[in-house]
Amino acid sequence: MDRIIRVNLAELSTRIEEVPSEWAGLGGRALTSTIVAREVPPTCHALGPSNKLVFAPGLLSGTAASNSGRLSAGAKSPLTGGIKESNVGGTAAQMFARLGIKALILEGVPKADRWYGLRIDKEGATLQEEQELVGLGNFAVIEALEARYGKKTGVLSIGPAGEFRLTSANISVKDPSSKIRSHGRGGLGAVMGSKRI
Repeated sequence: MDRIIRVNLAELSTRIEEVPSEWAGLGGRALTSTIVAREVPPTCHALGPSNKLVFAPGLLSGTAASNSGRLSAGAKSPLTGGIKESNVGGTAAQMFARLGIKALILEGVPKADRWYGLRIDKEGATLQEEQELVGLGNFAVIEALEARYGKKTGVLSIGPAGEFRLTSANISVKDPSSKIRSHGRGGLGAVMGSKRI
């Protein structure tokens, strides 16, 4: 895994960065917590523009190692006020690893009152305004995105709870059977909702 994707929602921009040498041996929880500790002011509001939401697959994701398809999400928690990491299975970690993505960092909040979809593929990441999926439950989002992009699509979604920034909202991750696994601790779905993704 050789790249970081950084998405700035305030500027509606994406960029690919090289992995800093001090992060080379980190993955999953170690990496998400390192980035949050380094880049998020400890006194910021968890749902404000200074918080960052970080996703990172484990070091063995993308390999044939048993139970290696784990994805960590980290941010300042709206529930505890501290650094929170949540770990989940599903398809996203393997897809991140196969695309060479060591971490995805979401930062800032959009200036306009609009929702955005983030698509990641071998070319990088693209943001686009999203209207069709807003207000849908997570299973409906998965069904719609599979119809749009195909069954082999990884999906992370927050549903209405995250859109309303309920502090216990989770982030749902599609599994191989098009069911859901959840980043279910720390209210990270509310953080994703604050970024309007």
